[in-house]
Amino acid sequence: MSNRGDHSFIGLFTPSQPIRFVAPSTSRDSSPIWSMDGKQLAYLRQPGAGGAPRSPLAEPESTWAVMVANTDAAAGADPTQLPARAALTSGAPPDAILRHPGGIRLEWAADDTLVFLGYRDGWPHLYSLRHPASGGRPLLLTPGAFMVEQFTLTPDRRTIVYSANTGADRLDVDRRHLFKVPIDAATPTALTSGSGIEWSPAPLSDGQTVAFLRSDPRQPPLPAAAPLAGGAVRSIAGDHRPGRLSHAPTGRAGSGDVPRQRWASRRTVNCSSRAAVRHGGRLLSMCTAAVLGRCCSAGTIAGNTPTTTA
Repeated sequence: MSNRGDHSFIGLFTPSQPIRFVAPSTSRDSSPIWSMDGKQLAYLRQPGAGGAPRSPLAEPESTWAVMVANTDAAAGADPTQLPARAALTSGAPPDAILRHPGGIRLEWAADDTLVFLGYRDGWPHLYSLRHPASGGRPLLLTPGAFMVEQFTLTPDRRTIVYSANTGADRLDVDRRHLFKVPIDAATPTALTSGSGIEWSPAPLSDGQTVAFLRSDPRQPPLPAAAPLAGGAVRSIAGDHRPGRLSHAPTGRAGSGDVPRQRWASRRTVNCSSRAAVRHGGRLLSMCTAAVLGRCCSAGTIAGNTPTTTA
């Protein structure tokens, strides 16, 4: 990839041949990936930088396209260039996945299928696109009100293993569990569950096991493994865990209680910026007190008295 600052090119180098640039333009091309058979190249295209000055407060739309080039195509009028076509666009309004910390994460799976993250329904979810060079509509693989955070493909590249903040327990919204889904059907299956969190999945070469990291309120992050077909989680290096962590929760009376999720009271707090709430011997700022719902129920006001509306 040749980055020219406000635009960039993707080129193919073959010994004893001139470099072939893939549909060069004034756009910013990045994230190239090869198909399984090595005959196609997919990459991300964004508009070139520059143009008229914009207000620093403006948030411009981030348009993009996934381009696909056939690297076996016969040379055209210019043997140093390869044509490419748009297999997928950001749509209107533009899919905002490029603002997600993980980005679009293009991966080429089996059966000439592209797998990627998209924000088309308001959540970062997994999608697949079969035969991208022929067009078509992407398939949503992970529907629901949650976010897919990390994902990877199994060795046969027919199944995706991913982490997401969902599960059978409503409190899973604050956790991460592992799931699997085939690349051609929206049929996710849970691989882990419980009160802990699991992340960074890494399918092993046997095609039957996934390794990952896990932790909970009493255990620091440690590696673990689970069968892809479903089954019990097996800890790895559990004997290296400290006997007692200095930061482990002990509850108010040292009983070993596990922290529980607390929901803020649904009230609006209006108060002076100089006001504060004293709670449990600590002086809290009003923003913290409002989140804790302590302004009227359990706190003692220090400073100006706030007004509260239900």
